[in-house]
Amino acid sequence: MLIPHATYRIQLHEGFTFAHLDQILDYLHELGVSTIYASPVTQAVKGSMHGYDATNPAVIGPDIGTEEQWERLTHKLNAYGMNWLQDIVPNHMAFDSSNPWLFDVMERGTSSEFHDFFDIDWDHPDPLLRRRLMAPFLGDSLDACLQRREIRLDHTENGFLIRYFDSHYPVTPSCYSWLGEMTGDCPAYWLAFATHLEQMMSASFEAWQMAKRDLLDKAAADPDAAHFIAAVVSLFNESPRLLAALLARQCYSLTHHQLADTRIDYRRFFTINGLICLRMEDEKVFSRYHERFLDWYKRGFFQGLRIDHIDGLADPAQYTRRLKERFGKECYIIAEKILQADESLPRDWSLEGMTGYEFLFLVNQLMADPEGNRHLLDYYRRLVPSVPRYREEQFENKYEYLKRFMGGELDNLFRQLVNALRQAGLPVLETQRLREALAVLMACFPVYRIYPAESGISENGRRTLDEAFRRANQRKPDLAAEWTTLQDIFRPEHDSGAGGAIHAFRIRLMQFTGPLAAKGIEDTTFYTYDPLISHNEVGDTPGISGISVEDFHERMRIRQSSWPLSLNATSTHDTKRGEDARIRLNILSAIPEEWTDAVDGWRALNRSMIKKIGERQAPSVNDEYFIYQSLLGGVPYDLVITDSFRDRFRKFLVKALREARTETSWTEPNQAYENACLGFADAILAKNSKFQERFMAFAGNVIRQAAIYSMSQTLIKLTSPGIPDIYQGAELWDLSFVDPDNRRSVNYDRRRVLLKRIAEEEKKGLPALFEYLSANRASGVEKLFVIWKALAYRKSHPQLFIKGEYIPIRTDPNMISYLRRHEKDWLLVVVPLIRSERDKVKSIGIVHFDLPPDGPLDWKNEFTGQVFRGGRMPVSTALFAGFPVTLLSGRNG
Repeated sequence: MLIPHATYRIQLHEGFTFAHLDQILDYLHELGVSTIYASPVTQAVKGSMHGYDATNPAVIGPDIGTEEQWERLTHKLNAYGMNWLQDIVPNHMAFDSSNPWLFDVMERGTSSEFHDFFDIDWDHPDPLLRRRLMAPFLGDSLDACLQRREIRLDHTENGFLIRYFDSHYPVTPSCYSWLGEMTGDCPAYWLAFATHLEQMMSASFEAWQMAKRDLLDKAAADPDAAHFIAAVVSLFNESPRLLAALLARQCYSLTHHQLADTRIDYRRFFTINGLICLRMEDEKVFSRYHERFLDWYKRGFFQGLRIDHIDGLADPAQYTRRLKERFGKECYIIAEKILQADESLPRDWSLEGMTGYEFLFLVNQLMADPEGNRHLLDYYRRLVPSVPRYREEQFENKYEYLKRFMGGELDNLFRQLVNALRQAGLPVLETQRLREALAVLMACFPVYRIYPAESGISENGRRTLDEAFRRANQRKPDLAAEWTTLQDIFRPEHDSGAGGAIHAFRIRLMQFTGPLAAKGIEDTTFYTYDPLISHNEVGDTPGISGISVEDFHERMRIRQSSWPLSLNATSTHDTKRGEDARIRLNILSAIPEEWTDAVDGWRALNRSMIKKIGERQAPSVNDEYFIYQSLLGGVPYDLVITDSFRDRFRKFLVKALREARTETSWTEPNQAYENACLGFADAILAKNSKFQERFMAFAGNVIRQAAIYSMSQTLIKLTSPGIPDIYQGAELWDLSFVDPDNRRSVNYDRRRVLLKRIAEEEKKGLPALFEYLSANRASGVEKLFVIWKALAYRKSHPQLFIKGEYIPIRTDPNMISYLRRHEKDWLLVVVPLIRSERDKVKSIGIVHFDLPPDGPLDWKNEFTGQVFRGGRMPVSTALFAGFPVTLLSGRNG
């Protein structure tokens, strides 16, 4: 197995292609990166900026490049001794006509060999959806769209199509005879053509495509065909009634997009209508989807896989076993999995580890001062007393989201529950009360999901269920009978009963508790509950007020023994803000009184800028507080507010307000409220505003301190158990907002120049190097230097990090220190932590810590080049005054 020693995440799209990546490989190699960690590369919806809306898993996205270009990249990576980790998306594909599998399903319905590739309920009880795939993409009701002539019949070289603006949908060939009959003058050849097509409806995909193409070409060659087809198109487009009759005969049902909130017959990715989920548990789906990936793997295009949204799969354990069997033990495989604070990855998954959100949680909680976090929480509760406690806010947002936007999914789950109860011979209680109990249970689930197997539910899974039922019963004790019924579904005696109906319900329930958690917490609560928004982060939680150094050490020891090959991430394409923005905000935990005094002053100063909309103020107190924190995290290091920054902040603010859904939303935008908030942001960010003068004075002090602690966070990531992952561009200060802001283009020319300059200055000697680093702190060059030096050491000592012990070193509470040890190689890490009443950040002082008695005699500082003859004596951190973080290497013998 080619185990990475450092990954670098690249977002590929039409603005950054294989050709662009080729131009920076030399820079990434020089930086010390071993592995390109690439976003999905297969064909996606045109213009996709992320690739998670794939349309064809067998074809390279033409916006990204070609197979030949990827092959050339592979040869170049091999020459550099580098490799490739490929992101794949087995849970879902785009619901789009450019998806050939789905287009075939829309064209041929259950006759398509792909009809059971997608998670579609073909027997949905709604007459509108029975044996028809819902297509919820209209901006209004079907009748209204027809009356406005927005839906049209068209004919192309691929046959008849239904057009709705830029979208198009197939006309099932079983309608071709009927289309001809409606004209009243249907040529004989057309009926023969249509009959032949209908006879081919159940053919294989390849045979169908060939036959259809052949017949269409023959029809097009007929001199009278064009006239007849034009007559059909004209007739139907002049009559909404005929178009409605045509649409009623299709294998899909075009509906208003909002109808999917209350009824739906396919499983979506979260609540995105345009992403339809796959039945990856089916062996034939698994084989077909991975067929080309396996070919690319065997040809050496990549050496590892990253599984996107593994929690969406019916059986992740089965999926990872199949993946390992198919790709082999040498393939490095990790999965995106969001763990809660006390949750662990199932041991029966055939993985090397995770993508690093659990590490982000630990290091982010470590960096903040726990006591200061509690002060900030107390202030927030006084400032916004209407916001509930975190767990209550979490529940309310999940419950409201489920009822408002996942009503169709809830109904489908409830029908499946009733069916399972009946097949198991269990009582079916009053339906509305039981449906309500199911909704409350889902909103009370303490983790994303558990993993029921056919053999039963694990001990950890049962503990999670017990906690979910405890919370649910506490919230709704009047549903006692319903809780008993639902608990019966999960009892061990029903593990293999009811003809598999109970197991199927358990699995399906878990496929929706995960999306509900993501939408209710990450995409809602993280914008409504704001004591300190650095913890409103994917993988993290504002419900915990920091962890101790001892807790962090213990988690790292467990990580080294259990998942040493997991990634260590601090920024990703999905994080809510950049890693260095979070550090700035965590500084507030060390100076809570100064922060709250400053906020009180800013609120008084800006009171005249608050607008009234009815009885409510805009922005609300909660949103105003969110704005101040977001500005502190994102303002440029040089404190210069440009038009570009204003524009970025405005776009971010609108997204944040709509995600919160307290005053406005994506489905029902409150323009008055949004405009008032944007006006407020414009006013406080205006040139020469009084607020800006006061804010920048406060921000400047925070930013100067944060630079040091950002280096602490970076060095911890680079040296802790796990494999460090660097998100594109984050080798310099990462102050980005949530996507799409964090997916902006990266200036690699600037990074290349800075890295080259570091190497040049180092050759001049340490005084010149550190003078340059200090003078250019605003650029983030110190962070780049830390990454460059630490990765060089990792590359030359891979076993120290993969197999080496993690040994905690007791030291001053303002710092964290630990050793990595493997055979004769030792590495000592010492970095400062954000803690209150720490004035001397740059000069840590003369705090002592004890090293193991069998440690090396000589230690070298990998950053400064200094050599320390430490022996087995206590080491003083005064030695490290030349640079704020320390990396000492040593070797016995």
